[in-house]
Amino acid sequence: MQIHYINLDSQTLRREVLLRNLSRMVPPQVGLHRVRAVTADEVRTQAVPGAIRDVEKACCLSHARALAQSLAHADHALILEDDAHLLPESLPAIEHAMAQLAQRQEAWQILYVQVMPVCPEHMVEMLRIRQACLRQHLQLQPDTRHMVLAGACAYVVQAGAKQALLDALLAQGALDHPVDARYWQLARAGHLQARAVFPLPVSVAAEAQTSQIQSPSKAQASLIWNAWMRLAAQSRDLAQIEADLAELPADDDPAVAARVQAWLAPIAQTHEAQELRIMARMLTCMARPDFVSLFTMSWPDASAPSAPQGAAPAPVPATLVKPTQA
Repeated sequence: MQIHYINLDSQTLRREVLLRNLSRMVPPQVGLHRVRAVTADEVRTQAVPGAIRDVEKACCLSHARALAQSLAHADHALILEDDAHLLPESLPAIEHAMAQLAQRQEAWQILYVQVMPVCPEHMVEMLRIRQACLRQHLQLQPDTRHMVLAGACAYVVQAGAKQALLDALLAQGALDHPVDARYWQLARAGHLQARAVFPLPVSVAAEAQTSQIQSPSKAQASLIWNAWMRLAAQSRDLAQIEADLAELPADDDPAVAARVQAWLAPIAQTHEAQELRIMARMLTCMARPDFVSLFTMSWPDASAPSAPQGAAPAPVPATLVKPTQA
């Protein structure tokens, strides 16, 4: 397996933080490759067609560029965004997951090692699954076809699937769906064999609490989901996560408190007090009527064709996908 990490030229701090992390967690025999991320300015200059925002198009094309770069070798490719944070157990857990799938002869093309749930109920359920797995010393690699998950922070692409996934990502013609929604659409339609690893082997960097993709109106939501991904990782620093959430406002509304209590009910008797406090802090914000979430449930229809019908849009310029010197 070789690692390809996506990073904007302008994001030097993120690059430095990630490289320090990788230098500690990745053995020297594992290939490490920087992918120069496509910028929103490049998207605008090239007039890339599609319904999503320019920054989302740039993200999608950056992942396509990472896949194109990975074609230069015959190994599996671990694709990382620059807010990913490897743990001491990350690579052993990923190797174990792939070995388990091979032993059971279960096919896969993409293996998520960090994901985000899209609603509070799923956030709580994934923490329940995390604890159950750790207590029983289990690892799960479920098929994600019928799950609703988001994020493309960290995932492994099977060696023989890299070209097919690149082709499928660009088959939209016009870029109408963010990269994670496109992968979800392909998996839901049966065109992509996707699995996830639980407990999540990869975390995210505390320094990356501000999203490069989301609008400023979603800054609070970005902070919450960054904290949740760290909370759901196989190992975590609860004290640091709680401290990072100190800026979130409290709310004394009884209706908000009742909603939070209902969300937390499945884990209220089984999880430690600090973890419950952290979740209550996040969920209190999410229960407010003015909360702006990162996600809606109106993701692309899985039954939609993999490529647009009718008049074909202008293709994505090849220069935006071609690997460049880091």
